Amino acid sequence: DGGDAFILALWARAAAALGDHRASLQAAQRAVLRLPLLPDGEHGRCCLTLARAAVARGDVEGLEQALARLRTTEQGLPLLAWEAARARASVAGRPPPPPGELARGLGPAELSALEARPT
Repeated sequence: DGGDAFILALWARAAAALGDHRASLQAAQRAVLRLPLLPDGEHGRCCLTLARAAVARGDVEGLEQALARLRTTEQGLPLLAWEAARARASVAGRPPPPPGELARGLGPAELSALEARPT
C-alpha cells in the first residue's frame, strides 16, 4: 500500500531525530520500495520527508538519493522545489535560499514563519 511509504518516511525522520540512525535507515529503505505506488504530490512529500530524515542522520548519500527522486516531482511545485533547495543547502553548509516568489504577498510574521520552517 502506498500510504505506508509516507508513514515509513515519517518513522525514518522521527528515528533520526531521536538518534536511532539504524532504525531510521531501515524505515527509509522500506519507504523507498513503496514510492512507485504514490501519486506525484504524495511522492514528492514522501521524498522530502526522506530527505529530511537523511539530513537528521547526517547522511549525505541518503539526502542526495532522496533529492534525486524528488527532482522529477518538484517541477511546477514551487514550495516543494524551495524545500528541496533548502535541504541541499543545509547539507552543503550553505545558508538557505530566500523564498523568492513564495514570499509575495506575505506579511513580516508570515515570511518569518515560512523562513523558520525546519529543514
